[in-house]
Amino acid sequence: MRRQRLVFLGMLCGFLLLLPVFTSNAYILHIFIMGFIWSIFALGLNLLLGYTGQMSVAHAGLFGIGAYGSALLAIHAKFPFWLSLPIAIAVVVIVSIVIAIPAVRTRGMSFAVLTLSAGMILYEIFVNWGALTKGPLGIMGIPLPSPIRIGSISLSFNTKSSLYYLVFFFTIASVALMAGIVRTQLGKMFVCIREDEQLASVMGINVGVTKCASFVLSSLFAGLAGALYAHYIRYISPESFSFGVCFEAIVMAIVGGSGTLAGPIVGAFLLITLPEVLRAADSWRLIVYAALLLIVLIYMPEGIVPKISALYSRVFPEVGRKEDEV
Repeated sequence: MRRQRLVFLGMLCGFLLLLPVFTSNAYILHIFIMGFIWSIFALGLNLLLGYTGQMSVAHAGLFGIGAYGSALLAIHAKFPFWLSLPIAIAVVVIVSIVIAIPAVRTRGMSFAVLTLSAGMILYEIFVNWGALTKGPLGIMGIPLPSPIRIGSISLSFNTKSSLYYLVFFFTIASVALMAGIVRTQLGKMFVCIREDEQLASVMGINVGVTKCASFVLSSLFAGLAGALYAHYIRYISPESFSFGVCFEAIVMAIVGGSGTLAGPIVGAFLLITLPEVLRAADSWRLIVYAALLLIVLIYMPEGIVPKISALYSRVFPEVGRKEDEV
């Protein structure tokens, strides 16, 4: 099955690389760009939810800090995107450490409630710190990512196609980084905590430090997604970072398959494209959307990706056996 997965991933990456070549439709490219941004956000949440077993509702606020941080540095300090982006992510990481230190002392619903409180504080800051965030009016005129100069070549990002490739690059980098994290000893410690915190502690794992590491690493992806969102949409307001945003990303991870690398990406693209496909349903759109999600959750409780993988192994059992022998 591993060989088939590699072939499929190669074909998928080839399709995504060539998509702007075959279509210049701004609407289609916009859907894919938003799908990539939400994939990065959902990947980060999945590290905490799917691999460590912790539910965070603070990530909408961390997503917002990444967006506001990069936007404000670009507008007021005139920093180029390539400088404002890492600084904004660094700020997100610092805030996430402040949240994680008390949060990791709790578990289960207590962890979720504490992160909910942190998310509420961040949202209120976005709304009420008008001198910095412009409050409910939001920030307009956020500059596009600045060009990159490689010798005599200059790469600009002032078209949909160029922005598509930029966000696609960050998505691939995020997937690669996430794959590296979950395959390390630290990633295995995350899974141990998800399965049984007490047993993990008995095995010598420092549960508090490990949960803190998971929270901080997941916030890094939220900050990156927020910065990309701000410089692509070019307008942000507190409503863009409400609790609904975090719950939507959680649903993406669960529907796609939490605890898998591909699950959050599949869930993100499904939840981004489904409402657009159902626009023709007009007033019935939200009802049909909710019904389809319920069907997926009922008949695929582990998510779409694990279900498809299980079906493939059932239909082609000899493939999996041959590759295991190899």
